Amino acid sequence: MKSLIMTTALMMSLSAYGATTEIYGKVTTIIASDSTIYGGCMVRINSPVGAAAKGLNCPAEFDFVTFSCDGTMHSVSEGKRLFDLAQLASLTNKTVRVFIDDTRKMNGWCLGYRIDIIEQ
Repeated sequence: MKSLIMTTALMMSLSAYGATTEIYGKVTTIIASDSTIYGGCMVRINSPVGAAAKGLNCPAEFDFVTFSCDGTMHSVSEGKRLFDLAQLASLTNKTVRVFIDDTRKMNGWCLGYRIDIIEQ
């Protein structure tokens, strides 16, 4: 009984902290904006199992992620490089794997901090 209580307490404390996960899918929408919204850029990943379904605190209705092209979350060059890879994947119709962090957000959207183009 004591171990059950300890395990429950541990699980409850872990859910209070942010998480990261990866999602797979195709880039279906590309948004470039001024730096006052979405960190200047974001993409939508058409994923069969999205970030919210994997337990992240990200908007559930769409799997949009920001790459923070304005440099708020990481360097401008890093954000633009991630965004460039997303555009390349969209143009070549490749599947991507995007790593998402729900502790870092722009206008409520979670940050994508890594993107891999997957060969099929």
